[in-house]
Amino acid sequence: MRLKLISDLRKKGNYLNSRQVMKPVRKNYLDGDLLPCTSCLGFYTKSHLWRHRRKCSEKLKTQTPQRDAQNFMIGQMKVDEELRTTVFPRMRPDEVSLVAKTDQLICAFGAQYMKTHRETHFVNVVSRKMRELARLVMEIKKHYSNLTKIFQILRPEHFDKIVEATKNVAKYDSEKEKFISPTYVLNISTSLKQCCEISIYALKRKLVSDNVSSAELEADLKTLIELIDSLEIRNFQQSWK
Repeated sequence: MRLKLISDLRKKGNYLNSRQVMKPVRKNYLDGDLLPCTSCLGFYTKSHLWRHRRKCSEKLKTQTPQRDAQNFMIGQMKVDEELRTTVFPRMRPDEVSLVAKTDQLICAFGAQYMKTHRETHFVNVVSRKMRELARLVMEIKKHYSNLTKIFQILRPEHFDKIVEATKNVAKYDSEKEKFISPTYVLNISTSLKQCCEISIYALKRKLVSDNVSSAELEADLKTLIELIDSLEIRNFQQSWK
């Protein structure tokens, strides 16, 4: 009984500190995405979570333990409630979705898209678009570890990085001079401009705090929109070479 209490206390402590570092229940769980058990709060890999949930002493009945665990992990974040209850449960519980769900601007983008597209089938569209933005963030972060959020990336000086990351995510074939996923290229440009517009609105409402002046940030965002617009729409693939 005492060992169980100590174990429970350790799990809760690790969970509360999970924003800094995630500690798995077992050391051999270090490989793979870690997710918390929504009952005991212990961290397990996605492949082990299902097995653990079946024998957890305080198990809850669920058919989607991985998805529930990821949404539980970000439960304390301030997110649009409709986005949290409608879109998040439909998103695949992987690292891409986690990046999307924990990025304030990507969530604001998703919430705005939901408000302007009320039809039910747009829930999947919102999920896809949020994940597209998250993939771009992840690709840029691979090479520039200081750029971890989409808001940080939306600067004119990062335009070349955005183009290069887009080429990588969309799998540009330099020999054939075309993208394997051309739709991604078209979608991401529109989404990035919308993120810029959301950021400009937030700056005007003084909802964003940054070391740089709001006027300077707004000018940068407008410049980035112009850079994206400067790409020839009719020859979009060729323009992003």
